[in-house]
Amino acid sequence: MSTFALMAEITANTVVKRDNIYDYIQTQLSNKPVWGNTEMGKDIDKETGEPNITILIRFTQRPHLDDLFQKAKDRINMLTGVKIKVSKHVCRHDEGNQPCITEEIYSITR
Repeated sequence: MSTFALMAEITANTVVKRDNIYDYIQTQLSNKPVWGNTEMGKDIDKETGEPNITILIRFTQRPHLDDLFQKAKDRINMLTGVKIKVSKHVCRHDEGNQPCITEEIYSITR
């Protein structure tokens, strides 16, 4: 059985903006069944001092991945002061060590 993943790296110019993005993603996840552990972390980059978020979310159902990916892209397009890379993947590594397939990457810096 394949699973589906959303991965993201987000850097914001303020802690408040980072926290708003983080909270938005958590709200979008509240009604979606995920597979395994969801990895979402907020931090401050030690080299640049910029607030950031790293995300790895796996789903058992494709529509949940597609919905969150589209909402993330829509939200990204409303923001300034961010550097974001979000991607969606078909995860096949649970099926006999097959490689993950990256289907789409969306990135923006503004």
